[in-house]
Amino acid sequence: MTSTRFLVLLCVLSAGHLGAQQPTAETIRGRITDDSSRALVATVTVTRGPDRLTQSDTTDTTGNYRVRFEQGTGDYLVYVTAPGFRSARRRVQREGTETEFVANFSLASDVAQLEAVRVSARRPVRATNGIGPTQQLEPGSSERWSDGVGGQLPPTVAGDLSAIAGTMSNVTLAPGGPSILGSGPESSLNTLNGMGLAAGAIPRAARTETRVTGATFDPTRGGFAGANVDVRLGPGSRNFQRRNGFMTLDPQALQFSDPLSRSVGATPAGFRASFGADGELIRRALTYNVALDVARNSSDPATLLSAGADELLLAGVSPDSVARLIAISNPLGLGLSNVGIPGERQHQAITWLGRLDDTRDTLQTRAFTSYVGFTRDGALGFGPLVAPSSAGERRERTLGTQLTLGRYLGAARRVLNETRIAASQVHTDVDPYRAQPGASVLIRSATPDAGSDITSLTLGGGSSLAADDARWTAEGANETIWNAHGRRHRFKGLVWARADGLRQEGITNELGLFRFNSLEDLAARRPASFSRTLSQPIRSGSVWNAAAAFAHQYAPTGFLNILYGARVEADGFMDSPASNPALERALGVRTGAAPGRIHISPRAGFSYTYNRDRDNGNGTNQSNVGRFYRTTTGVIRGGIGEFRDLLRPGILADASAATGLPGATSYLSCVGAAVPAADFSLFENDPTRIPTQCLDGSGVLSERAPAVTLIDPSYDVPRSWRASLDWNTNVRKWLVRFSGLGSYDLSQPGIVDANFAGVQRLTLPGESARPVFVSASAIDPLSGSVSAAESRRSSDFGRVSTRVSDLRGYGGQMTFAISPDVFKARPRFSMYGSAAYTLQWSHRQFRGFDGGGFGDPREREWAPSANDARNVIVLSGGFSTPKTGTITMFARGQSGLPFTPTVQGDINGDGRIGDRAYVPNPATEGDPSLAAQIKSLMDTGTPVARECLLANAGRVAGRNGCRGSWTQSLNIQWRPPMPQRWNGRLVPNVYLQNVLA
Repeated sequence: MTSTRFLVLLCVLSAGHLGAQQPTAETIRGRITDDSSRALVATVTVTRGPDRLTQSDTTDTTGNYRVRFEQGTGDYLVYVTAPGFRSARRRVQREGTETEFVANFSLASDVAQLEAVRVSARRPVRATNGIGPTQQLEPGSSERWSDGVGGQLPPTVAGDLSAIAGTMSNVTLAPGGPSILGSGPESSLNTLNGMGLAAGAIPRAARTETRVTGATFDPTRGGFAGANVDVRLGPGSRNFQRRNGFMTLDPQALQFSDPLSRSVGATPAGFRASFGADGELIRRALTYNVALDVARNSSDPATLLSAGADELLLAGVSPDSVARLIAISNPLGLGLSNVGIPGERQHQAITWLGRLDDTRDTLQTRAFTSYVGFTRDGALGFGPLVAPSSAGERRERTLGTQLTLGRYLGAARRVLNETRIAASQVHTDVDPYRAQPGASVLIRSATPDAGSDITSLTLGGGSSLAADDARWTAEGANETIWNAHGRRHRFKGLVWARADGLRQEGITNELGLFRFNSLEDLAARRPASFSRTLSQPIRSGSVWNAAAAFAHQYAPTGFLNILYGARVEADGFMDSPASNPALERALGVRTGAAPGRIHISPRAGFSYTYNRDRDNGNGTNQSNVGRFYRTTTGVIRGGIGEFRDLLRPGILADASAATGLPGATSYLSCVGAAVPAADFSLFENDPTRIPTQCLDGSGVLSERAPAVTLIDPSYDVPRSWRASLDWNTNVRKWLVRFSGLGSYDLSQPGIVDANFAGVQRLTLPGESARPVFVSASAIDPLSGSVSAAESRRSSDFGRVSTRVSDLRGYGGQMTFAISPDVFKARPRFSMYGSAAYTLQWSHRQFRGFDGGGFGDPREREWAPSANDARNVIVLSGGFSTPKTGTITMFARGQSGLPFTPTVQGDINGDGRIGDRAYVPNPATEGDPSLAAQIKSLMDTGTPVARECLLANAGRVAGRNGCRGSWTQSLNIQWRPPMPQRWNGRLVPNVYLQNVLA
């Protein structure tokens, strides 16, 4: 399937009580002198109203300065400071149509201040906790604030935290979310103002700043072994009332895509509206910063009943085969009717994010933050190979709150103490459209190129979707910051704790699933296998994580910063699974384990600035093209430290529900002659008639035993040692950056089946001597299905999955980036262009029990990690002129992720489906038909399929030994020039999304 290509029309509305942006650029210039008219070296800070955008400049040798705003408002506050002189400020406003403002200053000498400056080096300085894109980066950290050209993200996904992280080249976009150095998305952490954020998206109109961190050497930050996406929602403005809004219209008539994309519903049509506001609610008492987002879209994806001939062929099945399937299924009662099932896929979402601040006392912070979200997704699972009855509907409700209490303590109120308390809950429920056992049918279809495809079609009910999931989090932290000897020594202490809980009702696959190997088997009601979850109690569990950290930042000079400290972390379970003495006697394992851990994670980082230019520093530049943050250049930064993941409640929930005791989770698995009759009409009318056991006398072809999940007594959360080194510098008017990040991963999670005997009973010589752990009697001669009962050490239990953490991994990445220095490069028209490239690699250990097995599943092997995208390229650019308006472009390319060719069933009999596939070599294969099919795929298949087959011909495919295709996207936004009389309050945008489709 190729990506979709479509055009979106976006309208942006903005308003301000005290002023509005003009589309023309404006310049503030002047000269700074003393009272004797001699030029001074001074710092000039200009704040634009009403949005309080700030730009700074330093006077030259003649005392002149110049600050340019690409979007002028005609209202500015100019603030001037110079050592030994009294500071001064002045407000300049437009009086007519002028676009250049002159503000000269004559500063008076301040002798007393000179003396105070000399003495203050030994006096304490009030601590601050300023976190923002214009603040100095933490020493050694590998992180970046989200900035760049406008329109980087499509308006339909703006505010999505994973998409924001994807604008950075050092982040891999994996199926489950952002990944750094091959880490799983589950090891990443989303935070809001430093506390856990239960959601993955925020309103587009919210006035926030977002940073993505791969490594921070501040020990007071933690709880992640992957990436940290931190959203900063600040207080509302105390000087301006600001309003902004976005309305996105996404008509399907303006979308262009291929048939397969349309068939899976990749061309949704709808709208999205987002509105934000901040300012003072009560004068000098209460400020607010709020945003609301509403979205709705719908699409008409094809299903097994509605897909056209071209769509079915593209999906790998012939229309004739589908027509025959439908003709067979209706008499069997497989329910292909659409009655009571929606005909289109709908997505609805409402999101709220808000903050209130009590501003009556400037020495205290009292803030309340709230987050509310609701999403509904219908037709979940619709597709050209799926019957509508197998789909369902998903609803999710999210609620989160934060309370921040901060105040200054001690002598002269110079010590900052801040307490943060947060709580959140996410409730998700999924309901299938039809209560009926499911059916999976393998169909071999002829392809237009004279080849053949084997495709699995899904019918019946969707009981595997059923879920009722509730998750909650309670978190608290207390942080203290103080300075010593001026700002030379900065100390920070943190005490933090978090509790997480999970409660999951509903039984996955409660009604069962029949598998058929062909249409003939379906017509004869001869299933190859049947599986069902017979019982599963409520899955619930709760865990706690806690940490105490201390950090010392030492700045012996203004150009060298050293940060070091340690984080003492602990975690544990609030309960433990029930013990099972019978299992302990049968297998010699320990049951009921719920281990806790205490660990010390040291960290150290540094930053050295060798660029001593007076105009070197941090700042922001905002123009029609976009918003750009400028950090200090000529800096070498680096560090090393350990990072630990959080203990998750799902581990305890799994172990508590699957103890092997009466009433615990148990499964039924039947293959071949042991499979009971499939009477779908009977099962739908009377669910109690759904089989609960295999046919009598089935012997080794059946397994009805409780499944067990154990927690290894030595289990620990994933942790990672990371080291970074970064260098950035100016090359004329360009910013150049080289950075490297390395990782050594420990305590990586895995699974070991304690009930696996590991006795090899057969060998498949035609498949690289693949070992089989059951005898020939456990293999059904008609279907080839395998029962794993013979591979068990004890027949009283099924799979006994032990959660272990003894795997390891490593990875590294190197990044090169170049962009113009927006404070030095000042072309006649607003122009910008940047490029970033990341080369990375990551490997980790696996077992066969983790999927994709071959050989003894207990053995460990090294392979590329599932998120090992070797190359990532990010390009952006834009320009703005009065006649053309503003055009911006953002492109991203990512090399393919590795994958393992697998088969649908279990070949070696270890009880785990998805074994690695053997790829026959057509030159030596004895079956002419099979050799011809493989040869056809090698000649006419997709480039990915051909490369994978050629690389593994004549052997079992290597784990993650094949790679998918590159993914690329190009988004273009055009903002046409608008009449000045519109006063910048209505700004239309034309957006072209995924132009490279």
